[in-house]
Amino acid sequence: MMEALRRTYRRLRARAIYRADQYLGYPPLVQVLVVVGMTVMLVLAWGLAARILYANDPDLPGPSEDLWWSVTQFMDGGTMASSPPHRRALALGATICGALVMSFLTGAFASKMAERIGDLKSGKSPVVEDGHVLVLGFDAKVTFLAREFARSGQRLVVVTMSTDDKERIEQAMRPAKRVPHNRARFLARTGDPRSELALLRVSADRARAIVIVPPAMLDDEETVSWALSTLLAVRRVVGPDYRGHVVVEARHRSTEDILKLAAEPDVAGPGAMPAEIIASDDVIARVLAQSARQEGVYFALREMLSFMGSEIYLEKAGHRFAGLTFDQVHEKLSGGIAVGVVRASGETLLAPAHGGGAKLKRSDRIAVLAPRSRGYRLDGKFTPLVSVPIQELGSVPGRERVLLLGFNRTLPLVIEELDEILADGSEVTVMCCPIKNPVKQLLEDLEKRVQHIELSHDARRPVDLVNSTDEELLSMDAVVILGCEDENDDNGDADALSTLLWLRHSMRKSGREVRRVVTEVRDVRSAGYVRAAARDLLVSSDVVAMLLAQSALQPAVARIYRELLSPNGHEIFLRPRSHYVGERNATFGEVMAAARVRGEVAIGLYPSAPADSDRPLRELMERGMLDDEHHSPVLLNPPRNTKVPPSPQGFVVVLSLPERPSASEVRLVEDTSLAS
Repeated sequence: MMEALRRTYRRLRARAIYRADQYLGYPPLVQVLVVVGMTVMLVLAWGLAARILYANDPDLPGPSEDLWWSVTQFMDGGTMASSPPHRRALALGATICGALVMSFLTGAFASKMAERIGDLKSGKSPVVEDGHVLVLGFDAKVTFLAREFARSGQRLVVVTMSTDDKERIEQAMRPAKRVPHNRARFLARTGDPRSELALLRVSADRARAIVIVPPAMLDDEETVSWALSTLLAVRRVVGPDYRGHVVVEARHRSTEDILKLAAEPDVAGPGAMPAEIIASDDVIARVLAQSARQEGVYFALREMLSFMGSEIYLEKAGHRFAGLTFDQVHEKLSGGIAVGVVRASGETLLAPAHGGGAKLKRSDRIAVLAPRSRGYRLDGKFTPLVSVPIQELGSVPGRERVLLLGFNRTLPLVIEELDEILADGSEVTVMCCPIKNPVKQLLEDLEKRVQHIELSHDARRPVDLVNSTDEELLSMDAVVILGCEDENDDNGDADALSTLLWLRHSMRKSGREVRRVVTEVRDVRSAGYVRAAARDLLVSSDVVAMLLAQSALQPAVARIYRELLSPNGHEIFLRPRSHYVGERNATFGEVMAAARVRGEVAIGLYPSAPADSDRPLRELMERGMLDDEHHSPVLLNPPRNTKVPPSPQGFVVVLSLPERPSASEVRLVEDTSLAS
């Protein structure tokens, strides 16, 4: 008999434990509902017991009073003390049940709250937003991407999702919150961007723009796989009716085609997905090559790409500009500069030819360089031009001698870009140790493709030449110091910076200067370690972050920036101011009018008035700035009444088609300069 009772007890105990475990495994909301249901049932049971036991009690005249007595005993243990002696046992039982039920109810609420707090700390809570900017992936560029979103002045919600720890992401975005006039709100979430559930949790299908940034810890092959998988997952989540757009950073130009296939119509799924692929190594190579060709171009590109000063906006022609020519609009705008036209068909015309009779339609859009959208007036007027002889060949550079120090994946792209933009007969020398790097085979392959430059190889290490104060080095027109290949190496830029410091030392010791020194740094933080100058500058990958931000917030403008960085369209040039207004005092408005006669668009001055360069580092960091950002030597979109005094060092920043002289023209320019 006792053994049977023990077996029954063990069986009931096991079942009770199982049911308790099952109950605790329910979602917190279900737990709360179960406890509430038990509470209602127990209150009714104790009220029924009071009705049966005390049917003739004058204090409980009816069922409603029985129910109210049960509720008070159940919810408040203090009411038990006022119960008469004959009801104390029943009151004690109801109070004990109430205490137990309230404990379960409190535990259910606490469990739900703890789960919610855990989700918030882990970054797994959902994002319920509409029209936000979603950044998928995380590397050092995300910090500067967030900074550009903050500088845009737009009211944004920026959500970053990555497998990295939430606190690390929030710490990286903290400088963006200190940007003056920031109106953006930054959220961090933890999750795998290749997971559809994770994408739905951050409302990817309702995002205004999605920016895909591959993690820095992946190698080149893994980066392609990660970006492609993320892009395909995004396409499945957003569907064919997605009204936003996607911007993808590709580490190599060679991977653009496969990423574009994922967005093409009816290839990876029904319909098409609007996507912009930006190859970071291609962008950096073009900036390096254009900076090596002419000083000041890098600063002009940074000013235009950054939301810190004036950037390009597209304004609808509408009734204000319909029926006018581009030249008329260019003259009429004040406070902003019209730089081109985007036709309704999508055709983009930067700096159209002067005197063109084509009139704007209401559906056309005007590309305007301005500090903000609609940041211009319509009261502009040019003063009559003074006749100035135009020096046609004076703006065309002659042969250049460029030295490339080091080796990384950007090297072949830089050489190809230099072949496109340098004059015929220019010399490009690559100084790199052939033991550690496959530079010989690379140059042999490139020699078969280049058409305008002469390639050569120097087997010495860059540091050997710099230490020797070689006269050949100091006679170069431009020196480009290539950065580190490994983006995961926190100290990878140390070699490039040490070469730069030795080069500066050699120039100071010999009393001679290389005309242009361009140093590439992979880690954008390294750009603040060594202060740059007008002819000795550091090019960092934050220009890629700027281009990503511009493409995310203004997708229609992306093709304009792509053309400016391409050798096959309009580019940024610095022309001597004497080419436009001679050797007389003039205003920037007169320079603009003279530039239009040449078929160009003047957008700024170089160098601008010197700014205070001694602001404390603490102040700069608190404002979310780098050390070299507050005193850019380029002034874009100056007021038209800005004085442009005669100066042999004064240049005008213009948008123009590139001019490549023939070999005879190059000789003519050189002979003329020698004769003078």
